[in-house]
Amino acid sequence: MTDKLTVAILGCEHCHIRGNSRLLASLSEAAVVGVWGRDEAYAKSVAAQFDAALWQTPDDIPPIDLALVTSDTRDHAMVLRALDGLASAVHMDKPLGLNSQDARRIATLAEPYADRFAVGFFLRLNPLFIELQARIAAGEIGTLKHLSMTFGHTGRLDGWLDDWPAFDDISRMGYGAFGDLVSHTIDAATLLAGRLTPVTCMLERRAGLSTDVGGAAIATSNSGVLVRFFASAEMQGPRLEVRADGTKGSLWLRGRTLGRYNHEGDPEILASGGWSQASDGPAALIAKLQGKPHAVYATAADGVYVNEVLDSFMAMAG
Repeated sequence: MTDKLTVAILGCEHCHIRGNSRLLASLSEAAVVGVWGRDEAYAKSVAAQFDAALWQTPDDIPPIDLALVTSDTRDHAMVLRALDGLASAVHMDKPLGLNSQDARRIATLAEPYADRFAVGFFLRLNPLFIELQARIAAGEIGTLKHLSMTFGHTGRLDGWLDDWPAFDDISRMGYGAFGDLVSHTIDAATLLAGRLTPVTCMLERRAGLSTDVGGAAIATSNSGVLVRFFASAEMQGPRLEVRADGTKGSLWLRGRTLGRYNHEGDPEILASGGWSQASDGPAALIAKLQGKPHAVYATAADGVYVNEVLDSFMAMAG
């Protein structure tokens, strides 16, 4: 591996390419050598930003250090087949597959990368979430009994999600807004409470859209925790809110703030930090390639599991 990491951007259809591009532009130790995407105009603009090659197909990819995959989910398997060992590491945005069956096929293709294959569930990488996880594991609130997980953005309210048509096409992304967003909190809730068994799910729809704009769901964990999910692309409250209730107290993570409720029921701030970013996953994988400390990113197995939970919720929603 050269001193400067060589990076390929594969797919320009997922909105997370924006954050990944900002990350790569800020790194003197990484060089984008080429870009491919079905959205040719956008791919051309990204290639120009980095003075990189514009590849006509994924088959044009040379050997590289890192592939960042921000394509339609439907292209994930095809991209991995085209890479065929040409990359040392791969970061693939979520969801891993169009459904759990597709995800299992992709996980098999990802096996040669071992722990150098990451899936883009970025909430788990936020330092405040990691501290929340550590406090729960240390027994600060006793035995965990209840989790409430809220996550969303304003994409359908502000209209910016309309610029990314794949997100209104299940054949391209696998799920609507609820599945896209709740995938992060399924992954995060599992880290806090254990593996989940879906109980119920309902989706919210809007006229003129092919997919849902959000929804709510309930699951139980293998440790006996009740977990409630709310996710929306029309979020008007906190973009991120986690509440963990135990036998000895409660902790909460709201936006950029981690806190707890004291014995009087009043909130107390424990720590402040930054937002979770889509580029946190690529940053963690780059740190690994450089031999630096990094947060524990999601694996292909984590991606398959989240697809399985999503499929169960979708079947319940009808």
